[in-house]
Amino acid sequence: MLRCPLAHYCFAVDMQTVDRYGRLDGLFHNAMSAAYVNNNDTILTDLSDEVWDRIVGLTLTGTFNVMRAVGREMLKQNSGSMVITASVDALI
Repeated sequence: MLRCPLAHYCFAVDMQTVDRYGRLDGLFHNAMSAAYVNNNDTILTDLSDEVWDRIVGLTLTGTFNVMRAVGREMLKQNSGSMVITASVDALI
């Protein structure tokens, strides 16, 4: 299994997978910010715009970028599966 700590690196990881194994059959993706959850957990009404932008960027935009990159490769192959999950901190 190859790990991709930041979404903007995932295209490179996808290509490494295809180069190494010849295809990309599956993706498991779970976006979260452990540093935020562990150090700055707060309620919705106390979130700053900066923190909100980080959460949205990581969980939504990052997930979209990963799915787009992997999905393009899977469409070329005409096969593949994705499992996308969220942490409990996705519940507000």
